[in-house]
Amino acid sequence: MKYKSQKVEIFRIWGIPVCLDYSWFAIFFAYSWTIAVIYLPSTAPKMPKPLYWGLGIVTSLLVFFSILAHELGHSLAARQEQIKINNITLHIFGGLASLEHEPKTPLAELRVAIAGPIASFILALFFYLLAEVLLKSFSPVVYQAILHLGTFNFLVACFNLLPGFPLDGGRVLRAILWSFDKSYENATRLTIIFSIFFSVSLVVIGLVNLLGNYNLLVGFWILLAGFLLLRFVYKTSPEILFTPSNTQTVTSGTFKQKLVKEFVNKNLVSITPNLTISQALKICQTHSLKTIAVIQAQQLHGILFVTDAEKLTDQNTTLAYQVMRPVTPKHFVTLDLSMDQAKIELNNNGLGYVLVIDSNSLVVGFLSGDNS
Repeated sequence: MKYKSQKVEIFRIWGIPVCLDYSWFAIFFAYSWTIAVIYLPSTAPKMPKPLYWGLGIVTSLLVFFSILAHELGHSLAARQEQIKINNITLHIFGGLASLEHEPKTPLAELRVAIAGPIASFILALFFYLLAEVLLKSFSPVVYQAILHLGTFNFLVACFNLLPGFPLDGGRVLRAILWSFDKSYENATRLTIIFSIFFSVSLVVIGLVNLLGNYNLLVGFWILLAGFLLLRFVYKTSPEILFTPSNTQTVTSGTFKQKLVKEFVNKNLVSITPNLTISQALKICQTHSLKTIAVIQAQQLHGILFVTDAEKLTDQNTTLAYQVMRPVTPKHFVTLDLSMDQAKIELNNNGLGYVLVIDSNSLVVGFLSGDNS
C-alpha cells in the first residue's frame, strides 16, 4: 500500500502557511532521543537526565525551526521574483517550500536556489558565535547543544549545495547551464544526467571506504549522501531525460532556442475594465471564451472568468473590473522568454493560453496551444 502524505497547517509566517507532515513527529522524537541519550551524555557527561531530555527536545525544535528558516530563505527570494508560495511543509526528510511555478529566468532560478543555503550558513555562524562567545564558560551541556545546532545548519547548507537535482546545488547548476544554453528543458536534462553520475560516484566512493576499511564513518555518510541524491533524482520527472525538445533548431552545429517573440499571436480578444458584464459575456460567447483578459491602453488589469460573471444577477450595471480576478505571474510571459519555459506556464495556469508582455509591461499578444 502506498503511503499518502498528510499534513496540517500549524501557523502562518508573513502570510505563508507552515504545515507539518505527520511523518515529522516520528523524526522529532527520534532526534530528541538521539540528542538526549547519545550526543549530550557523550559530550557533556555527568549531568541530570531531565536536563538532557529538556535540551534534547529544545534542540530538536530549534533544528526544525532552522529547516523552516532555510525554506523561508527560498520563499522570500521567490516572492522577490513575483512567485507565490503555496506553503512550507516540514516532514521526515526536512522541509519543502511549494512554489506556484518555477522561476522564469536563469537569474531568478539562481537567486531562489541560493537563498536557502545562505540562510543556513547565517544560522550556523549565529549558533557558533553564540556557543563560543556566550555559553562556553557558562554551561558545558548547553554549549554542546548550541554547538550542535551550528554544525547542523552548516551541514544542511553544504548538503543542499551538492550538485544533485533537485537540491539547491542542482538548481544552481541548472541556472548556470540555462544561462548559457537558453533552454530550460536542455538545462534540466543535463543537470539530471550530471546528478545521476555524481550520485553514483558518491555511492561507489562510500562502498570503497566501507569495504576497504579505510574510514568507516566517512564511507557511511558518503554512501548515505549518494543514496539520498539518487532518491531525489528518481523523484523528479524522468521523462525529461528521454523527451526531445520540439522547440529547438540546429544552426551552425549548435542549438538555438526559439523564443516567445517568434510565436506570439497578436489577435488577442480583450475587454476594458469599464465594460458591463452583460457586454463582456456577449463578447465571450461570440468567441467561445471561458476567460478574457481585461486590458486598457495595453496594460493588463485582470482576468474575467465567465463562470464568475454568470453568477451575477445584475449584469447590466456591474462592470468588468468589479468581478475580474487579479493578475499573477502565471498569466503572462515576456517576449524574450524561451518557449520551453513559456510552455510550462501555458500548461499550468489553467487558462489555456498565456499573455505576452514587452519590456514595458505592455500586452502585445498571447500564446496558446495552437500557436506554440
